[in-house]
Amino acid sequence: MKIAYACDNNYISHTGISIKSLLANNTDIEELIIYLISVNISDDNINRINSIVHDYKRELIVIPFKKLCPNLKLSSVGRHIETVYAKLFFGNLEDVDKIIYLDSDIIINGSLREMWDTDLENNYFGLVKTITKDYSEKLGLSVFEPFYNDGVAIVNAKLLRDDQMERKFLQFIDYHHGNPPVLSEGTINVICKGRIKTIHPKFNFGSALLMYKNHSLNVLANEKEFYSAIVLNEARSQPVVIHYLAGWYKRPWESGCSHPLKNKYLEVKAKSVWKDEPLKDKQLSMKLKFLKFVSSIFPIELVKLLILGFRKIK
Repeated sequence: MKIAYACDNNYISHTGISIKSLLANNTDIEELIIYLISVNISDDNINRINSIVHDYKRELIVIPFKKLCPNLKLSSVGRHIETVYAKLFFGNLEDVDKIIYLDSDIIINGSLREMWDTDLENNYFGLVKTITKDYSEKLGLSVFEPFYNDGVAIVNAKLLRDDQMERKFLQFIDYHHGNPPVLSEGTINVICKGRIKTIHPKFNFGSALLMYKNHSLNVLANEKEFYSAIVLNEARSQPVVIHYLAGWYKRPWESGCSHPLKNKYLEVKAKSVWKDEPLKDKQLSMKLKFLKFVSSIFPIELVKLLILGFRKIK
């Protein structure tokens, strides 16, 4: 099993905590290799990650971001860092045919064997659908078709390599002057349209699945059935990959977090070298506070109109 993370020093504590949860919950995997795509991560922080990995007798391979994707030219990456694009270039990893990519704001809550064994067939990525389709029309996509979150991805690196997808990704990014809508996520949804395998939401369990009931998810996603009730309930009862996406719960490394699964993160943090790192003091925006309030008392159809209205006046 091959797993990839990508980050800089600012995200290293979250990455390390995520890696610790991954290793603790995947002792059943005979061989596990972690690839860390680095943007100027300090030697001290590399040593901290190495220590965690070696405690579980696993292998860590550190690759500079610029070595993985030397031809990438970006004008801006907004609130994200450039490493979000790393997954587009996994075809450049030697001796890697398939790899799982994980964002840093993730806790692994079980074995990834079932995820790893997913047959991608002739698809470039295995991804979980998202209800967020802010940029679908701008990308030339219909808001009524699936849009995928790329924070957790099963990557068919061999197919990316064989089909020379790096060239297509770079052309798309260049067309958008180095800043495509939704960054790597927009790039994948457009360039790989029709070649993305939909995987179970338990492998990218985002905040929305806790914030909204099944009917509300269907309405917000503009789909008759975003995921079946059976699948959504399975994900809620036993999430394997918990992705602490932004929402009105806040995140578990922020004070006052109300995320129902925040302790999954805090328990791992308490056993890590970052156990004494203080929680960040970050407040919810007035917009999120308002949406949280109206979602509790008004029909989801009205809430959707309010959300769309907010997005138009950004």
